[in-house]
Amino acid sequence: RLPSPQGGGEPTTRLSPKVTVIVDGGSSLAGLSADIRVEAADGGWRVNAGDPLGEADAIAQVLAQLKAIAAQGPLARGRLARPVASAPTPTGTRRLADGTHALGLALPFGSIEAPALAALAEAADEAGAREVRLAPRRGLHLVGLAAEAVAPLRKRAEALGFVADPADPRLAIAACAGRDGCASGRIATRAIAAELVQIAPGLLDGSFTLHVSGCAKGCAHPRPAPLTLVGLRGGACGLVPAGSASAEPAASLAPQALPAGLAALEGLYRARERAQESAAEWLARLGPEGIAAALRE
Repeated sequence: RLPSPQGGGEPTTRLSPKVTVIVDGGSSLAGLSADIRVEAADGGWRVNAGDPLGEADAIAQVLAQLKAIAAQGPLARGRLARPVASAPTPTGTRRLADGTHALGLALPFGSIEAPALAALAEAADEAGAREVRLAPRRGLHLVGLAAEAVAPLRKRAEALGFVADPADPRLAIAACAGRDGCASGRIATRAIAAELVQIAPGLLDGSFTLHVSGCAKGCAHPRPAPLTLVGLRGGACGLVPAGSASAEPAASLAPQALPAGLAALEGLYRARERAQESAAEWLARLGPEGIAAALRE
């Protein structure tokens, strides 16, 4: 029995209708998922985890958790953990415990041509690197470099097309192989991504991921993004603000019209009233309709 709390407002009026509480006295509810689980245990009731509580304390704990969920808004769920912090960019230089250095590089849009990779391996060997290690987020670490070898090797890597600067706008775009490398791709994703970097670098400030997807599968970035461009039948680009590649596009543009649309969007961002606002914050404030309208201008 979970009595309704008195005073301070009813949290149930602000909870998502999908929020569930399971009270399991020892029957067959173990296989069911819930936002809050109350299970009979020796000495009382266990709420989600931890030591058993007496009945009054268990009820108070459940009500406190319901209030905490309600405070996050009508779509919040207790079973959704806070997002795990993103892995740091693989780019940059790090001093190692043995006194040598590691040079971190990223592959532009997650891919690089084989000749460039072979040339980098040769340059790393000449610079005295002990090994090349794979890094998160499609990166590489060139390990065992002397301090004086880092800058020349970084310059060579950048000349070959690798990303060495943590502020490089290419790191803000997720792009799949597209029609050039996948039978499902309907647009040249990486060519489009490279053009967008030249047109709207200020918008790509690293606060959000712009997703360029060859089709509705969204392989390069399965999660929703503040802005997704997805290939449609006939080679058009669908515009999905605040959604994933599988969502219904708010509008569509021919690939050749995208540069003007992104330039208009970046122009609005540069003219924003709140100077300290990141691109992600600005896009959230602009909203899907505002984003779609700007891109169609």
